[in-house]
Amino acid sequence: MILHRESKNIIVFLVNMSDKIQAKKALIIGAGSIENPDIYERIISGFDYIITADGGYDNSLILNLKPDLLVGDFDSIDKNTVKNLPKDLKIIKYPSEKDMSDLEIALEYLVENSFTEAVIIGGIGSRLDHSISNILTIFKYSSKNLEITVVNDKNIISRIKTKMYIEKDNYYYSLIPISVEGIVVSLNGFYYDLTKQPIEFGSTLGVSNYIIKEHSTIELHSGIGLLIKSID
Repeated sequence: MILHRESKNIIVFLVNMSDKIQAKKALIIGAGSIENPDIYERIISGFDYIITADGGYDNSLILNLKPDLLVGDFDSIDKNTVKNLPKDLKIIKYPSEKDMSDLEIALEYLVENSFTEAVIIGGIGSRLDHSISNILTIFKYSSKNLEITVVNDKNIISRIKTKMYIEKDNYYYSLIPISVEGIVVSLNGFYYDLTKQPIEFGSTLGVSNYIIKEHSTIELHSGIGLLIKSID
């Protein structure tokens, strides 16, 4: 059984050891925009656990998914949906005055249960503040051994790893420095190859590249950055 202690400043999950989830890969569905459900078919399979963050439950219905857990303060979920929630659905509800978003509560749940990988869909929408915050969780939770990828209709967003091997595809690749000191990267197999190239924080030098060889690599020598794969 999962209990939780609530306050404005923190929500603590108390999980009995016997209830620990053994699965490692989770899908989190947020309340952000899902314009074309069909493109998510290849993304939403193969997960051990599905969490919906508040209004993300409405998105799970669009995607014909059955979540394992719903977390939130129920401020964005459709009221009619709430009336018809399955009786066997696990729910963690908490006050609207809090220091974490619905999505971050879901991420904390995964950390507490020793998950190592999470894919977030519905984490990007019209609220730019929410979208940026959700993307930046990639870096906060990598320090907690949770690897996060944020996906929307046209983008796949993750952190740049030390060494990445990539097969040829139809995406545009952009490397965005997050650390103030910028990043130093090498690219091989791209239209614009780079060798230990510094990219300053705020620079557009790493934007809109693409793969031209069957096999390519990205190597991060220093700094912290986002890798954004885009189709548009």
